[in-house]
Amino acid sequence: MASQKFRQLLVALTIGSGLPGAASAEAQPEPIDPPLRAETAPPTLSQRADLAEANAAIRAKDYARAESILAELARSFPEDPRLLLLRGEVLLALSRPDEALPWLERAAAIDPTGKRAHFQLAQALQARGDRAGALAAYAKEIELNDDLEVRNMARLNLVVLLQQGGDWAQAAAELERLLGGDPAGLAAYGDPARLYGDLASLYLEAAQFDKASGALERGLEHGFRSAEHFYGLGARLSGRGDLAGAIAALERALEIDPGLAEAERSLGAALDEAGREQEAARHLRRYLELKPAAPDAVKVRDRLREIEGR
Repeated sequence: MASQKFRQLLVALTIGSGLPGAASAEAQPEPIDPPLRAETAPPTLSQRADLAEANAAIRAKDYARAESILAELARSFPEDPRLLLLRGEVLLALSRPDEALPWLERAAAIDPTGKRAHFQLAQALQARGDRAGALAAYAKEIELNDDLEVRNMARLNLVVLLQQGGDWAQAAAELERLLGGDPAGLAAYGDPARLYGDLASLYLEAAQFDKASGALERGLEHGFRSAEHFYGLGARLSGRGDLAGAIAALERALEIDPGLAEAERSLGAALDEAGREQEAARHLRRYLELKPAAPDAVKVRDRLREIEGR
């Protein structure tokens, strides 16, 4: 039976800024390298390193030079959490998560309430395949960071990790929290209404069909109109024998896209099984109009002849 695949989102922070370099992917997500910006806060204490030269290299996108500068500074300022965090971020930008990890861990240990450190630590852990560690680090960033946009990015990545682990219900719960927050914080992700389709897909995987239907109806209220999602819901409900639910979902799919042939076929079959043969015939005929050379066209025509011969 058809179902919609959850859009797997993974977002990464810009170096030193806490702003999103967001993107979406359809397959296994990988960290996305956004435009990187330097750490701009000037040193205020004598024990803090002067990061100006490293910042200049970052602005020039010369991350190898920035790493060399930061490595040298780290000899003299091994406890400066700004330096440790920035070096970890640069190593992530250089696709060296194994090397980034101890610097980010140290930055978080020295300044456990510092912003961004736990998010970037989660990115390094995720790249190493430490799902549990990444989940904990993203959750810590959500707890500590008062920047709504960064919290939303962390929560989106939580959703991805949870669904990768097959924890569909918990992933849906996290996405519900995201959608229940300030909608202004979702502006960076294009049309946030699409997240209702993602939510419905998670509920489908969790076999929570009423909640999947509810998510799609809420999506309609926010402008998300997806015939494919309603078709996927109808197909799953039909497979479970919930003909009334399937018929309602498939009818909604066809309200949105009257040319969706698969929905016409599935609706015809569900109505036929429910004993509503004349209604079924109408949708089966429409299916053949839309796909006259469909692989099952002969079978559908035979069934139509049976219905019409009665």
